[in-house]
Amino acid sequence: MATSIEGSAGNDLVIPDAQADDIAIDTTDDLATVEIQATVSDINLEVGGQKPVKVEGAAVKNSVVRPVAAAGETAEIIFETTKVEGVTIVNEGEGAVDIEVSSGTFKSGTIDLTGSSGADTDAITFGESTKLVKSEIALGENSELNFETNKVQALTITSTGDGSVDLSVTKGTFKKSTIDLSEATSEDSISFGGDTKVIKTQISLGTGKDTVTFDDGIKLKGDTAIRVGDGRDAIKVPSSAKGSGRIGISNFSKKDRLVVDGKKMSGSKIYDGRKEIPDFIVIEFEDGKLVG
Repeated sequence: MATSIEGSAGNDLVIPDAQADDIAIDTTDDLATVEIQATVSDINLEVGGQKPVKVEGAAVKNSVVRPVAAAGETAEIIFETTKVEGVTIVNEGEGAVDIEVSSGTFKSGTIDLTGSSGADTDAITFGESTKLVKSEIALGENSELNFETNKVQALTITSTGDGSVDLSVTKGTFKKSTIDLSEATSEDSISFGGDTKVIKTQISLGTGKDTVTFDDGIKLKGDTAIRVGDGRDAIKVPSSAKGSGRIGISNFSKKDRLVVDGKKMSGSKIYDGRKEIPDFIVIEFEDGKLVG
């Protein structure tokens, strides 16, 4: 059996009866708070677009969160817990979704925003005191992602929509993860800050005019692979990188650009040997020619 608590602002929470005493609800004019007093499982939280919902306290496991904001609204969800594990967040509304994980570990979870209409931008933020492990993020239309995490590992990000993706990894370790935008058609941007360590990551770009940036101070371990798409893409790197890793760029064309310390190098000049590339970069052109 389960207990259903219907809140204000279009929010609804279904809790297994055995765990009803482990959850407390508090509502103000500006915020609905779900306080987890002991680890809970199998809850079902519906979040409307009229008021943010904050989930705080102990761990939440094997549960479902369903944003249901109406068109023109945004369903805002904040997690400030010790752990979120095995949780699925799936957008069932026509409005946008804003997810913030400000503390704890997000593990073996799924964020599915493929149902978003694209009229407004979806946002996903992981704060400084978080870890993101063995999870999947499926994007819909326009999306902004900001990772300030301690660690991202075994994460898969996909996008198949017509909207743009703006992904910023400010710091921390980004390890053995996949960013697959190969089905995307708009202009996408991926950036790794200078306080980031990138380890064996796979990036695939779509048909738009995409940009991937590695800031000065970046540390590399192992081989990170970037497959550019059919658009006129730009890969921006410093002249040197920390660590022993390399960046391999494939499907590069003469119209693509490598930007080193702000100086543009056209693919055609790299192909013809008129420009030298940094020693941690290897480029494979469309016809199979290798440079670096």
